[in-house]
Amino acid sequence: MAKLLLLLLTVGTCCWAQILVSPPSRSCDELEAMDESSQAVKQPPQYVAGEEMLVKAQVPHVEKGVFEFYLCPKTGLGDEDCLMRWPLEISGVEGRQYKMDKNTQGGEYNIPLIIPDHFTCDSCTLQWTVVTKQCAPEDGGDGAGSSCSNQRTTLCSDISIVERGRRQKRSWGFIKDIFSGALRGAIQTFKNRHVGI
Repeated sequence: MAKLLLLLLTVGTCCWAQILVSPPSRSCDELEAMDESSQAVKQPPQYVAGEEMLVKAQVPHVEKGVFEFYLCPKTGLGDEDCLMRWPLEISGVEGRQYKMDKNTQGGEYNIPLIIPDHFTCDSCTLQWTVVTKQCAPEDGGDGAGSSCSNQRTTLCSDISIVERGRRQKRSWGFIKDIFSGALRGAIQTFKNRHVGI
């Protein structure tokens, strides 16, 4: 009984402080009503289809485990998060799992994810799952023959993904508007000066 209690305490306290730092995380079980932390972000962070997305996570006090990431489009107002989901590839890693390292400074991780080509959304969900192995050591204390269990914790982030050229087009459109406005103003000034002669 004491071993079971120790295991429950170990599992229950392992993941309290884990967060996605960038993009900001929230609980996944909400419908369209988001919690206060996600309402503070009015415009979700924007990423580009076909490019890398750097995710910053903080998971202190965990020695072994993996991260998994999924993209979930919102199919309509009030949809629950991740009814449909696509696994994301991790850049520089074979497969879709990023292994945690107990030697990471302060439990901080920078994970480069690959956004699929042609996947765009005005509002979609990045789902982050942390799978850790928690073991309660036997009375001997070396961990051999200990009771272990996997702990899964999932958080979500609201993001948007645009076409590869759309972000650049938006910038050029802004510059074009400013330049053409300045040019029209200069032409009008020139006409006004020469008409009065």
